[in-house]
Amino acid sequence: MPESIEEFYVIDWDTIKRALSRTERAKVLVQVPEGLKPYAPEIAERISTFAPDAEVVIDLNPVYGSCMIMPEYFRDYEVIVHLGHDPYPLWSSPRNVVYVGLRSRFMISEDVVRELGNIVRSEYGPRVAIYTTHQHFHDVERVASLLRRAGVTVVNDLRYSVITGCWFSDLDRAVSEGVDALIAYAGGRFHALGMGLRTGGKVPVLRLDPYRNRAEDFTPEVLKVLKLRYGKIRTTLDAEIFMIIDGVSGQHRPNLVALVTSSLKEIGASVFTGRAFILNIETLRNLDSSKIDAYVITSCPRLAIEDLANFHKPVLTPGEALMVARRFLGRYVFPW
Repeated sequence: MPESIEEFYVIDWDTIKRALSRTERAKVLVQVPEGLKPYAPEIAERISTFAPDAEVVIDLNPVYGSCMIMPEYFRDYEVIVHLGHDPYPLWSSPRNVVYVGLRSRFMISEDVVRELGNIVRSEYGPRVAIYTTHQHFHDVERVASLLRRAGVTVVNDLRYSVITGCWFSDLDRAVSEGVDALIAYAGGRFHALGMGLRTGGKVPVLRLDPYRNRAEDFTPEVLKVLKLRYGKIRTTLDAEIFMIIDGVSGQHRPNLVALVTSSLKEIGASVFTGRAFILNIETLRNLDSSKIDAYVITSCPRLAIEDLANFHKPVLTPGEALMVARRFLGRYVFPW
């Protein structure tokens, strides 16, 4: 593991300095994304040099997105430094949350982008939409320019190309206007899979991975996951008792809970409601009983797909629960 986080990320320290300049003896909470937690002490130490009198505390809870901030933190800390994510578009966080950019030093090579452009043009067609993450947003225009040189038309507005696991910016509009393929410029499977689920597997998804410097067709993985999700949906058609699990802060969705609850009750189901900040398979094992046939996770729809997919009872996203309630399986609904 590299000694310093700055070996592979450029950190916007100036934003942190400006936030700390407004208070002399601040209590500061530092939130570092999962996978980068080992670098939290380094970041906290650097922040302490900006404000020597500040009390700097590291948040050890999971941080998978800017939707995950405990309500108590808003009162306990004058400044919350949240690294690596943009503000969550579906939630307005308090003003003491400071969002700090992590700009990746990893960039996909020109040769790999050209290779992908040739594959897209020859196998799918010339029209694509490209989406990315906060860490690679600074590089998306270069990638789009290389694709254009390879004869590919990029149809979406790159100013709105950052997506999250459950929010896809203007993806729906781009697809409605006609695209031959979607490109995810991001490492891992998370964002590419989300794009594929959002479109119900109707549009091919290709991934540009800057960390491995590879281009690949992610469509088979999307279709595999969709097949598994439809299996869980069909199993749930006979369920009579549901537990809906809501979250806190940006993952607290009372309107969505109300919609799913009323929809399930319309088909004669019984519904319990729970709430959790941290939700994992152990939570469900401790809760589970014969009084629950299936679970619906409204807090984060990706929990049902990644973390809780192997639970012995169906665990659905809100969109999947609405498919069950409406008895309509013709179009996959993600996330709600």
